[in-house]
Amino acid sequence: MRFLLDSFETRFNKVLAQQLNALYGNITAPNAIRNLTSIVQTGSLLTTYYDFEIDSIYTANARGQNESGPDNAYDRFILYLSYYSSSFLWNLPD
Repeated sequence: MRFLLDSFETRFNKVLAQQLNALYGNITAPNAIRNLTSIVQTGSLLTTYYDFEIDSIYTANARGQNESGPDNAYDRFILYLSYYSSSFLWNLPD
């Protein structure tokens, strides 16, 4: 069992390292969604990226029991929320 886990960890780390090197100096939320999360297949339950520069969130969750579509968050629709276009969602005090 440990051999299988070691093999998985090695492949996962190799793919993650390759993607991070490819994006070096240009890791943005859209790039990470397109080139990290989906390729490395990380974020099976929840995938969320915060872009503090433009006060935005990109998020997706795993398929619920009574929902259709892909099982894992990294394969599902990414919801984009922006403070500037959806300030009522943030409920921030003045």
